[in-house]
Amino acid sequence: MAVPCIPVKINHLCCKICDDVLRNPVTIPCGHNFCMQCIEDSWKLKESPNFQYSCPECRHTFPSKPQLIRNTTLDQLVRNTQKSENSSKKRKQQDLDDYLQDLKRTRSCREMGAPENMCSSHRSPLDVYCCTDDMIICAKCALYEHQGHQIVNVEFERRRKQVELKNMQEKFKEILQQQEKTQDDTKKIFKRIQKEARQTKDSCERFGDHNGEMKDRNNELGLLEQTESDVDFLQEWASLQYLGEDCLQSSNKVLEDPLLPFEQTKRAVEELGKHLKDLCDKEFASVCQTAVSKEQEESAGGQRKRTQSQRMKAACHRHVLHSTPQG
Repeated sequence: MAVPCIPVKINHLCCKICDDVLRNPVTIPCGHNFCMQCIEDSWKLKESPNFQYSCPECRHTFPSKPQLIRNTTLDQLVRNTQKSENSSKKRKQQDLDDYLQDLKRTRSCREMGAPENMCSSHRSPLDVYCCTDDMIICAKCALYEHQGHQIVNVEFERRRKQVELKNMQEKFKEILQQQEKTQDDTKKIFKRIQKEARQTKDSCERFGDHNGEMKDRNNELGLLEQTESDVDFLQEWASLQYLGEDCLQSSNKVLEDPLLPFEQTKRAVEELGKHLKDLCDKEFASVCQTAVSKEQEESAGGQRKRTQSQRMKAACHRHVLHSTPQG
C-alpha cells in the first residue's frame, strides 16, 4: 500500500539551537526536539556547581539531567522532507530548462518564416510594408484594405531603415566623442580651480598670522611711546625700529591680490565657454543641413516610392488572382 505523503515545510524541522535541519533528533521530557549534539553541547557549556538543566526553547527546568530519547519517526520525516524538497527543486529546474528550449524553438520558427510571420486575417506571409500606415501587411491586406497607400516590399523598407539606423549611430558616435572631450576639459578646469582655491586658503592663513604679528608690533610701539625715560626710549627704539620696518616690508608681499591665481582659471573657463558655443553652433548648422537634405531626399524619393508602390500593387493583385480558386 502506498504511504501517504504529508506535506511539511522544511523550516518546521529545524533545530532551535543551530537553526539547521535536525540531525539525529532527540526529544527531551518537555516534548521539544533538538539535534543530539546541539543539546549536549549546550548543556555542557553551561555546566557549573549550581547549574540547573532546562529546555533551550521553553525554559522548562529539570531536577537532574534529563534522558535524551532518540526520535526515529522525526528523523525519518526529516529525511523524507529533504528528498521531497530536492525533487521539487529538480522539477523547477527541469521546467525552467523546458521553457528555455521552447523559447529557442519559437525564435527559430520566427527566423524560418513560421506561422508567427503570417497574417492573422488572411494566413498569408507578412512580406509587404505600407509606408502610409507604417505597418507590415500581407499581399491581400495591401489589395483590399490599403488601397491608394504607398506600398513596398519588406526587403526594400528594411534597407531604407537600415540606412537611417546607420546615420543615427554615426551621429551618436560623433556627439559622444565631442561630449567626452568636453567632459575631460571640464575635469581639468575643476582640478585647476581646486588647486588655486588651496593656494588662496594658504594666503588667507598667512594674512591671519601677519595681522597678529603687526598687532603685537603696534602694541609695543604704543607702550614705547608712553615711556617717560628718554634713555629707555632710545634703547628700546633701536630694536623696535628694525622689527617694525621688517614687518612693514613683509606686508607689501602679503598685500598682493589673493585672487590673482584665479585669473588663469577665468581665462580657461572663457575658452571652454567659447568651445561650447562653437560646438552648439556647429550642431545647429548640422541639424539644419540634415533637415534640408531630408526634405530634398523625400522629394526625390517620393517618385521612387510611388513607382515601387505601383509595382507592389500589381504584384499583390497577381498574387491574389493566383491564390484565389477559380469558380
